[in-house]
Amino acid sequence: MKQTAWVLVGSLIAVGGMTPVNRAMCLLPARVAFAPAPQQEPNGRPFEEVARDLNSPEPKKRVEAMRTLAKAGHPDAIQYIARLLTDHDDKIQLEALNTLLAFYLPEVPAKTRRVAGVIEVEAGSRAERAFNEGPFILLPRPSPPELKKGLAGAMLDDNPEIRLEAIYALGAMVPPPAGAEAEAALADDLRNQDKKIRLAAARVAGAVRATSILDAVVAAINDPDQDVKLAAMRACGDLRDPRASKALEEQFNFYKSGALARGAFDGLARIGDPSSLPVFQAHLSDKDPAIRRLAIEGIVHTKDAKALEQIGIGTAGENDDSAQLARAFAMEMAGKRGADLLISRLGSDLLHEQAMGYLVELGPRVIPPLTQNLKDPNARVRERIAQTMGLIGDDGARTALEATLRDPDVNVARAAERALARIRIISTSRGGQ
Repeated sequence: MKQTAWVLVGSLIAVGGMTPVNRAMCLLPARVAFAPAPQQEPNGRPFEEVARDLNSPEPKKRVEAMRTLAKAGHPDAIQYIARLLTDHDDKIQLEALNTLLAFYLPEVPAKTRRVAGVIEVEAGSRAERAFNEGPFILLPRPSPPELKKGLAGAMLDDNPEIRLEAIYALGAMVPPPAGAEAEAALADDLRNQDKKIRLAAARVAGAVRATSILDAVVAAINDPDQDVKLAAMRACGDLRDPRASKALEEQFNFYKSGALARGAFDGLARIGDPSSLPVFQAHLSDKDPAIRRLAIEGIVHTKDAKALEQIGIGTAGENDDSAQLARAFAMEMAGKRGADLLISRLGSDLLHEQAMGYLVELGPRVIPPLTQNLKDPNARVRERIAQTMGLIGDDGARTALEATLRDPDVNVARAAERALARIRIISTSRGGQ
């Protein structure tokens, strides 16, 4: 018998739960491991020797081994600690989840925050908060097969609290591809009787691009719970599979307005299938500013050059701040000036995530204007510029970021350090130096 868990995992009810920055992250190459650092032996003992205690029949020894490995701070410990994700003791499983999260996310905020720029939500569990924060606070770390396998097992645990924590931990720690076992576990969780588990599975399926379970994600669009429906719609968009377009368009036509119509249209816009172009063009002047913004994004994602050229004229009178940002994104994508407006919104508490997502999607072309603004008097703007450069992952940002390591604001300097680490490993994965 498993022990009763002692941690109450909070739930997050958000409009789909994926911010523009999270969505942009889905476009990036998967993280790869750092080049091996000099291995620190835990308490003077080899990793393998300490790791043997993880198989001890005594719970106390297993916990001591986990904590000893964690103190060493070396990424190699991840593959060993992951064994405890399917431990028969609930308390040990939960500590293992939190211990592993600390390798990737040393500073998980506990305060309320705005999700998708729409609503403020109370902080949930550590894993859920980490997932909500997205890629900018992640440390580049390996996601070894042992971690994926352990999380897949925990996502099928008979304790719903552990299932929920493991699902969000997968979304926080593992970049695409999550692997066949994890994706199969997500499909199972999408059918769970617990609404919170279904919601988490839908949100994370999109984040890890679980393309092998598209049918299960599309089926979840018909979930009886509105929040799960919204998350499934957004996940369909994250998967970017044109086969989901028909189901999303049917949902949009059925609801016509409101949150569910916006959710369906959001999914359509992120897929950007050329067959949806007439739908996007027809809603450029919609009375709902959110629909207008998404229509612009959808046209950009269709990659239709003629339609993209026409956006500037068709949206010239746009007065909604968020839709104006989308218009600037489209203008820049069409080879016209738009990056300046995007960068100017990095200081906005409401619009900075949307602007950062667009800048990441625009890619290396925006590195020069971002570099010019690394001297902005607002430290938050400088920090967000450094974070954006790191996610773009272009070698051209290295010199500017190296100078930013000496920024007087510690958060800016730390953002530059992490950005440089990302650029180095992305360069390595592409065969650079």
